[in-house]
Amino acid sequence: MVYEEDYCIRYIALPTSIHGVTAQDEYGFNNIYINTNIGIEEQRIALRHEIEHIARGDFYRLEVPLEMIESMEI
Repeated sequence: MVYEEDYCIRYIALPTSIHGVTAQDEYGFNNIYINTNIGIEEQRIALRHEIEHIARGDFYRLEVPLEMIESMEI
């Protein structure tokens, strides 16, 4: 389970091809960046997608290629 204190959401302008991205800092804290250049519904979907990455522990799956992780169903 993921709690709100496990991440921080930041809304920033990104290229429209990037809806959201999560970056962990040196302490393992998750910073979720959501693109302000896309619509509200796309932002919601992107946020849900990024939280799912955190919940599944994708940042610790070194044996799974990124392309495979991104193609996993939410």
